[in-house]
Order: sequence, then structure tokens, then C-alpha cells
Amino acid sequence: MSTPTSDPTIIAPPERVVMSTAEFAALRETAARLEAALLANQEEQAQLRAERDELAAVLAYIDAHTPRADSTCNEPGITLSEAARREMRDGDE
Repeated sequence: MSTPTSDPTIIAPPERVVMSTAEFAALRETAARLEAALLANQEEQAQLRAERDELAAVLAYIDAHTPRADSTCNEPGITLSEAARREMRDGDE
């Protein structure tokens, strides 16, 4: 039978860590800054998702209320947003 320290799948408990009060305070401050940055990032992501969803809704509304491309288009029947995407992608080819 193997001992806990000889088995590589078992992690031995760490040795006691000794640090000064100043070092501990600096670690707590760093942790607080990281947590604040994480929360700010999550808020920014939520705002970006909301903006993306609003833009998708605007495109869907435009496509639902504008006629599809007619026979003068290379591909009749595509939506206005699809025509715009293709124009942006292809440019002046």
C-alpha cells in the first residue's frame, strides 16, 4: 500500500505558509481588485449582449418590413440585411 506522498494522484497538504501582515494585506487588496475587475467585466459583457440583441431585433424588424430583393438583384428574394452583409463583405469587387 502506498503512502499519500508517494502516490502522484494524491496531493499532499501544503507546508505552513508564513507571511507578514503587510504581505497578507497586499494579497487581500489584490484579491479585491481582481474581484472588482471581474464584476466590471461581467457588467460590460451583459451590456454588450443587450446591445447585440437589440441590433439583431432591429435587423429582424427591418427585414420583416422591407420588401425582399427583386429581379434586378443577382439573387432575388434575399433580405435587405443579407444584401447589406454581402455588400460589406464583398465591397467593390
